[in-house]
Amino acid sequence: MGLFESVAATEWVFHFFSDEPPGCSVNDAWIASLVKSGDFLAQQSTGRLVMVVAAARFACLVWEVTVQHDQNGESCFLCKPDGNAVHWQFLVDVQDWLLVPATPILLSDKGPIAWKRSADAMSLPQALCLQGCAINKEQLLQLIKQLNGTPPKGASKRRLQEFLIEHVLSPAEQAVALQQFQTATSAEWEDEVDSQFSEIISELDKDEANSGDIKEYVNIKKKGQLQLKRKFKAADQELKELKKQARSRGRGKGRGKGSGKGAKAKAKAKAKDKGLSFFERSLRRQRNKAAGAGAAPAENAGPAEIHAEPSREEVVGPPLLDQAKPSSSSRPEGTGEPAASSSSRAAGPGELEPPAQVLPGLAQPAERASFIKVNKSPDELLGRLAPPRCTFGLNHQDRRWTSQFKFDTSHAPYPYSQRTKSRSFAKECSWQEALREVHAWNWRKWSHLKNEAPLEAGDSEQIPGQMPADVMQDLQVVVDKLPEMKKYGRK
Repeated sequence: MGLFESVAATEWVFHFFSDEPPGCSVNDAWIASLVKSGDFLAQQSTGRLVMVVAAARFACLVWEVTVQHDQNGESCFLCKPDGNAVHWQFLVDVQDWLLVPATPILLSDKGPIAWKRSADAMSLPQALCLQGCAINKEQLLQLIKQLNGTPPKGASKRRLQEFLIEHVLSPAEQAVALQQFQTATSAEWEDEVDSQFSEIISELDKDEANSGDIKEYVNIKKKGQLQLKRKFKAADQELKELKKQARSRGRGKGRGKGSGKGAKAKAKAKAKDKGLSFFERSLRRQRNKAAGAGAAPAENAGPAEIHAEPSREEVVGPPLLDQAKPSSSSRPEGTGEPAASSSSRAAGPGELEPPAQVLPGLAQPAERASFIKVNKSPDELLGRLAPPRCTFGLNHQDRRWTSQFKFDTSHAPYPYSQRTKSRSFAKECSWQEALREVHAWNWRKWSHLKNEAPLEAGDSEQIPGQMPADVMQDLQVVVDKLPEMKKYGRK
């Protein structure tokens, strides 16, 4: 807000709280935004005619005007030569004021200057629709309500402007106003999106990318769970088959036909295992299974025959079932006998599994050479181009290079007082030209602020617009991988 606008707002606050105009609030004086310098206003309730010297949001400075006649006897407007004729005017009722179009003339060859009406007077809303004015959506809604109009719910600003034109102007004037409005709006849509709106779109893209990562993570997790279930199911099936193969014919019910298969033998074996620990009982049970599958049953062994620690081959679990029936391909060369000999000695744990051998004709696989994969992210590459305490970024959505200083730069000379700078390369220029513009702008800005953001040790100042070739080559790969632009519908 400039000095004049601050003074105008202060005058309006003093006037409002001292006089308290009936039927209006402190925010109703924004109607002064509808006029501009040089306009002639006529107040219908008092018949006064004034010329706008300067206009602000909450008040306008006006000059009282009198009506006189020129040499031809026609009416003209002449400003009063009086200092008290210049004063503040507050517009709160949009229907009480009319805009009078006028052109300047000279009352004589040497003056003074006056103004002559050039067209019929029109209301401020009519002048707004025909001549245009910069107001926001909230003010547009208030204006429609003051004109006793009912704006459509949820309408965009463009739709509200069209509604105001249809509500205020005649059919002949509507065609002219709509044509001017369409030309102005089409030109606005061709302009680039400003930096703040670009940052909002960038944040929306990040949120969308994050949700995509979560969905991808969930799919990977589900896939891993399915693979794990299949793996467990296959292992369980294999274990069942191995148990069926290792299961003896006798179930231990009643008195068995062979030695050690009856109920008395089981009771005797339990009595022998009574003084052993769980680990010793498990180890002994596995040994007995292996010895019974590959050789004759071993003699009764006491606790002294059990080792304190099992060897590497003595693994408790299903792998011992595979060792109980070694295949012919796993036997050492030159061995024609089975694992269990005709001797009464039980086969030791080390004899159940032959040493691993390399098959003839197959060479050892070569060791894979190690390498380091370096991924250069856009942030890392752009960090080499940014001045100190400044960040460069890439907006994937609308193909835009962005930049922002990390401290207050409002005291910098114009136009470097703004903290952000961005440039789109979607239509008008290439990505190299857009990045060169952002690079040059930020380094020129840094030259005014180098005392607040000094270079780090080993860094040097970059020439505005000149960037390293290797960084541009790496960024070319990043730009080539950008997704397709999304097109948002216009409301």
